Amino acid sequence: MTANACAAIVGGDDLAEQTKAAMRNIKTALDAIGASWEDVYRRTIYTLQPTQYETITAAIEEVQGSSDHPAQTIVGVTCLALDGLLIEIETTVVLPE
Repeated sequence: MTANACAAIVGGDDLAEQTKAAMRNIKTALDAIGASWEDVYRRTIYTLQPTQYETITAAIEEVQGSSDHPAQTIVGVTCLALDGLLIEIETTVVLPE
């Protein structure tokens, strides 16, 4: 990865910072639909560094302000959508009727 590619990714080459950025993006999406962290039913994490569970968990908990987690899977992958990404997070949200 080139220095320019890494500079373009929020969080650079720091897994914790990229995780926090992804979680802040999720929070923005939750806010847009009137949901909260409590409405997140499932989370799938795709990462180049699946053994860094503690780093990922600490970053998630910092952003969501809680140690509560939905059902979650961490999947180790060999690459992601953009060069320089270390993590992608997908969530499923269930809104009350």
